[in-house]
Amino acid sequence: ILGSLTFVNAQNGNSRRDERVVTEDKFVEKVEDQKITSFAKIVGIGSVLVATATFAAAFVMPDKDQASRSYAFNGFVISNTLAFICSALATFSLIYTGVAALDIKKRIELVSFSLALLIGAARSFCAAFAFALYVELNQVNHMTAIVSCTMTAVALLDALWFMRAILIDTTLVLKRAKLKSNTGWRSVAGRLLRLGTRFLANIAYLFWPYIVIFSLLESTRNIIGLHHKLG
Repeated sequence: ILGSLTFVNAQNGNSRRDERVVTEDKFVEKVEDQKITSFAKIVGIGSVLVATATFAAAFVMPDKDQASRSYAFNGFVISNTLAFICSALATFSLIYTGVAALDIKKRIELVSFSLALLIGAARSFCAAFAFALYVELNQVNHMTAIVSCTMTAVALLDALWFMRAILIDTTLVLKRAKLKSNTGWRSVAGRLLRLGTRFLANIAYLFWPYIVIFSLLESTRNIIGLHHKLG
């Protein structure tokens, strides 16, 4: 909520200092160091697991000629590669996080960056799993392959939770803008534009692995089609 209000340049509300207890938040480096260490361990376990799974999946890919030319097989290769790259980068970032000589604020940024990469790796790994299911099951039963791939969409429920939080923040900011009688339509339109931009940016942040995967798939298909025409 605070990030949304700051993003649209919302004015601060009035408050009486005599009705609240003033507390000062002190940045204790030792406490923050323990938080970073424990959080880095959790993120590190996840990134190593994804990197191991994607590395192993590269050696058990279908070797049939029909599968290697399919759209789903190309999607599996691209998504599995993207998952490995993101998880490997997250692991390397966590290695730098463990350097005690590094500034504490820089370590916090590295942990946040590693978490974002881990989320991208997890989404790419889910896409690779769905493509691999389709490649394997389509040779046996087409309908079973479709149903299995559709069921993997349950992994997107966490993204829906984030989208719900974003919509709630946006609604609160709009209600605050309507309550002000001196707010002109130009100011409201500017805030709506900023909120829309923020909403689209959060959607792109949540689903950027799928945007990259399907963009590369379309590019690959166009290149292969052009090669067949020229050949």
